Amino acid sequence: MTASRHSLTIDGAASERWEVTFAEIHERLFRPTRARVRAQTQEPVDLDALVGKDVSLELFVESQEGRAFHGVVLEVDETALDEDAFEVELTFGSKLTLLELGRDHRIFQEMSVPDIARDVLARAGVDAICEWSINADYEAHANVVQYGESDYDFLTRLLHEEGISFLVEQDATAERVVFFDDDTAFSAIEGTSILEHVSLEAASREGLLRQALVRRVASDQVMLNDYDLAAPATDLRVTAEADGATGREVYLHPAGYTDTGRGQRLG
Repeated sequence: MTASRHSLTIDGAASERWEVTFAEIHERLFRPTRARVRAQTQEPVDLDALVGKDVSLELFVESQEGRAFHGVVLEVDETALDEDAFEVELTFGSKLTLLELGRDHRIFQEMSVPDIARDVLARAGVDAICEWSINADYEAHANVVQYGESDYDFLTRLLHEEGISFLVEQDATAERVVFFDDDTAFSAIEGTSILEHVSLEAASREGLLRQALVRRVASDQVMLNDYDLAAPATDLRVTAEADGATGREVYLHPAGYTDTGRGQRLG
């Protein structure tokens, strides 16, 4: 990286003091963005004053416009290189990461999963950065229990069960967490159709450093079943299978539904 071209801004700290020398950012579907950054400064840093603060990192590659990443400082440490040279390494992540802290016990009654998720996000104070782009109808559940889970584990468990995912998008000024249940929530990635393979030494320009192709065995069909106390004779079995299924079946009972329409969607 060409350090002088990148910028690091932390709420309450002078941005001109940081000279970014290293940045590693991880972006994945259904996971908050997480980054590790090293920067040098001529003065020692008050580490306590940085933890929990809003942070923005802007990176530049060749002649392209900068790309920004935003979040909150999760961890920071400092190493003295000389009497007037200090290296700070900090980890920051999406504000959604803060939901991993703490554990809680709560009961939600007659609420759908999206409504429960909105409540959890609002209580955590991160609802302002969240956007919903879901198209399916989600029925209310009589009782949903958060039992000794972090808000993040509880939230992702419910979303996974309902087939709702999320991604963290970054623009020039802020992050945005988009919850979606199909591919209409996001547009195709802009850019050239050919991505050059570059060596690590040439990583100052955009390119592909490493690629891997993985294949593994997996189940290829599922059978779900449940029991309705109000209609015990109802057959709630549903099945789903991939093309060319070979019988490597997963059987789930109870699967958390009382009508086969929901069972088919879960399958």
